[in-house]
Amino acid sequence: MTPLKAETETFTKMVEQCRRGRLLLYLGPPAGQARRLAEAARYLSQRGLDVVLAFWEPAGGPGPGPGLESLPRRRLEYRGLAVEEMDLEAVLARRPQVAVVQDLTHANVPGGAHANRYQDARAILAAGISVLASADPWHLEGLPGVPPPGGPHARRQGLPASFWRRADQLVLLEEPSTAPGDPPGWQSLPAEALEALRGQATSPVPAEGQAAGPCQRFMVCLPAQAKQALALLRGVQDLPQRNGGSWFAVHVSPSPNSGGGEQLRQGCQEARRLGAEVVLLEGKDPLVPLLDFARAHGVRHIVLGRPRGAAWKGLFNFSLSFRLLRHASDFDLHIIDLAEPRT
Repeated sequence: MTPLKAETETFTKMVEQCRRGRLLLYLGPPAGQARRLAEAARYLSQRGLDVVLAFWEPAGGPGPGPGLESLPRRRLEYRGLAVEEMDLEAVLARRPQVAVVQDLTHANVPGGAHANRYQDARAILAAGISVLASADPWHLEGLPGVPPPGGPHARRQGLPASFWRRADQLVLLEEPSTAPGDPPGWQSLPAEALEALRGQATSPVPAEGQAAGPCQRFMVCLPAQAKQALALLRGVQDLPQRNGGSWFAVHVSPSPNSGGGEQLRQGCQEARRLGAEVVLLEGKDPLVPLLDFARAHGVRHIVLGRPRGAAWKGLFNFSLSFRLLRHASDFDLHIIDLAEPRT
């Protein structure tokens, strides 16, 4: 499977399984950004997703090809010149499943809804529309050893760490060899910055033959019983914060009608209050949908609770925790004891 197919297949599953907008962020030189965005947009469209080009420029490369809708831009006058910016209102009115937004570090001319394009992208995500976007790695704020980018008069501003670190997928694009006088590529970033990106990227960073580490993303296996769910959430709520990651609270029901009732609703409500994204899946055997979801969403840590007495079931291969130990070797597994303390 090619890198493009792998990352877009994962992104497709994210868009289809969850209601909130998802962000797939490509980091690389302008020409590479345009090419990869066009390829990914075509692939997502062929997979049946409704994709539009909200702001995309070819950068001297080939066009996106037939079948992709390009939204009209907003024309503004700035210092006597006509400037075209992304039309945020048009994107929100069109409501596609995926909007393609090139160069998130672009500073908008005065007169738009936001000062920076990444703020437009954030509004699109908040509306439940997924975003396929790109940025220059040198403009990522919060990278160690990299000076703050931009300035009050710059056309390129920094991309806040609070935004780019929350990307559901972060991909560094391969770079062509640079000629003298060309701007530096991401491979010229300080070693500590590259190491930080390796810990965040969801695809390998080709440096010294070393692959990227997975994101610090958690998945909590949410039980239907409110008492157990609340105990589990209390035991896990600090883990994502301490590791700088995001988390999902995932419950698997055997059928659409099995529901879970009021007790499950209480657990879901508490998970949302603590900052988790709640996801409800279906499956007679919870193991398969849980592992499929975790792999599709860049999860590194799986957390589940163990009520008192459940340890014996593991010896007979019945408990979910025991089966995860056997089949989830590519994850870090955390088992929280839900037993009430004895007095």
